Amino acid sequence: MRERLGASTILVSRRSGADPEQLRAHRRHHRVSRPALAAASAAAEKNATDVRILDLGDLLGITDFFVLASAANDRQLRTVAEEIERRLAETGRKPRRREGTKDTGWMLLDYGDIVVHAFTEEQRAYYSLELLWSDAPKVPFDGRAAATVSTAPSAGGGSGSGQAE
Repeated sequence: MRERLGASTILVSRRSGADPEQLRAHRRHHRVSRPALAAASAAAEKNATDVRILDLGDLLGITDFFVLASAANDRQLRTVAEEIERRLAETGRKPRRREGTKDTGWMLLDYGDIVVHAFTEEQRAYYSLELLWSDAPKVPFDGRAAATVSTAPSAGGGSGSGQAE
């Protein structure tokens, strides 16, 4: 069987045990996750901590990815949200909706296929979206725009290093 993945073609044999459905999901994630990676990278560049990308495509019908980021204070929260908006605007994307202010401790940027949640550390701990969506696969993110898709769910919490699991 041949599964087309972008510019490359992967041959999948029945003996290899590779699941064609997983390969299709892999292709979808690599195509769609670029804006999510750009948002996560922008947050990390403004020193946001515990930056995570959750793949909600198979769990939630209204968006594909959540990008979560923590800020130490209200000023940094505003800076992180503004940098994400600026970075995605460079690619022609503007949020459909923006909720919250730096004073609420939670700013949400809704781009349709991705929703960015920027929190103060206190608000992030209180709402604990990682726990709520603990069955969502995590997209590994190391602080740069490179990532691969992990289909194995992992528990919430983190290292605080700006890295997703």
